[in-house]
Amino acid sequence: MEVKEEKVTLMLETAAARYDVVLSTLQRLCARKMVKSTKVGKRRYVEVAEMDRLFRGAGILPVRAIRASRKTTK
Repeated sequence: MEVKEEKVTLMLETAAARYDVVLSTLQRLCARKMVKSTKVGKRRYVEVAEMDRLFRGAGILPVRAIRASRKTTK
């Protein structure tokens, strides 16, 4: 018998808060197919593994972190 692994998903609003990303940026990334997402009704969900790949694994900084680093370097 094969065990099926469940995918952990987050609503976009929750993912934006968890990864410290502006919601509209995350929506734009989903629209441009840079982040895999699933729409159920009016809500859009992203997988935690996909968000980790994009923001943690690839070394991409969240928008707020970039803004904060610019303020400290001036």
